[in-house]
Amino acid sequence: MGVSITRRLDALKDADKADYRKKYYIFRYRLNGKDARTERDAKLFEWVANKKKLTQSQREHNKEAEFVAQQRLQDEKARIYRNEYDVDITKQKYIGFEEYFNEYIRLHSPKIEKSSVNSYYSARDWFVKWSKKPKGLHEINRKAAMEFQAYITNDALSKFGKPLAESSIKSYLNRIKLVLNEAVDEGYIRSNPFKDLDVAIKIKRKKREYVTLEEYTLLDEELCRNPNVARAFKFGFLTGLRSGDIEKLKWKDLVKDEKGWHVFTEQEKTGELIRIAINNQSMELLGRRRMDEMPLIPYTYNGNSNNILYEWLRMCGITKPLGQSKGGITFHTSRASFITNHLNNNTPPVVVMQLAGHTHLKTTMDYYRDYNIDRDKWAKEYETYVNNASATKKLLETS
Repeated sequence: MGVSITRRLDALKDADKADYRKKYYIFRYRLNGKDARTERDAKLFEWVANKKKLTQSQREHNKEAEFVAQQRLQDEKARIYRNEYDVDITKQKYIGFEEYFNEYIRLHSPKIEKSSVNSYYSARDWFVKWSKKPKGLHEINRKAAMEFQAYITNDALSKFGKPLAESSIKSYLNRIKLVLNEAVDEGYIRSNPFKDLDVAIKIKRKKREYVTLEEYTLLDEELCRNPNVARAFKFGFLTGLRSGDIEKLKWKDLVKDEKGWHVFTEQEKTGELIRIAINNQSMELLGRRRMDEMPLIPYTYNGNSNNILYEWLRMCGITKPLGQSKGGITFHTSRASFITNHLNNNTPPVVVMQLAGHTHLKTTMDYYRDYNIDRDKWAKEYETYVNNASATKKLLETS
């Protein structure tokens, strides 16, 4: 059995005329993936603005209701875990791990990136390979979770005969944990054996290359057999945009206001809308303006793009290692170089974080390619930034 919370808007006859409406908390108890029963507490609801803004007391009520609802949810989960509802897990409907995992991927794949979907498939395949024979969800206990973790950490080998990357191991364990969390909510299992499993595997930072400002001056796109590939790399170096975001830009996205030229673009990876300033160097790189629907840089990133890039970099006199396996320069290095060069020139880390379109400073730090870094100073600066942002948000809410 599992339990979860949903909220349901009240059904008023003249809802469009009401100043405020109520959303009631609904507790859903599920067994074998189906609703066993639902409960609604008439006193447990949140106010929803309809024709008027919520008052201060209504906002405070909503916070208290959320706290009470979450507390009750945890209490109910504890009761289910202690089997106070007298549900015999062995009598529940059998469902196999692989079957449930496939259904989870099918339902969630439209909402997640392709690379993440592939990671889910890999996590499933490694677990199936380890288990050797099909396992039902209810057969996966804490001991099995720990044994699987030991297997992919110490024994599993990639198709190249090498141990799995520590980042991959961490990703696979987290994917399985997410799937089993849903199995708990669906009522297939009482608890998640992968919950609180230590997946904080220490990842060794290996040296990765970047393009310095001095090296950038050597880059002549006219030497490249596909100049647009070179322009895309240089544009990423100057703006910090990802190759996928550059590829989808059109001339209509390039606009000018009192602050100068810029593009507004929705990040392919995060879906967030960001404003990117376009300096004179970038404008010269783009050349004369074309029709609005034409691509800003007409190129398509594919399997051959890095090969063209490597050939061009060597022709321009760049002698650093090339290719991801060597920690060398790749197409994505243009973005990392943008971040690293800004930081090396004393641009405040929080400003760089915003320029790169990141929401967490840790992400920006991971892009940094020099290693004489004062992480304590960065952490303190980010804490100040978060505190200031929180204070500003509260001020706006009360104004």
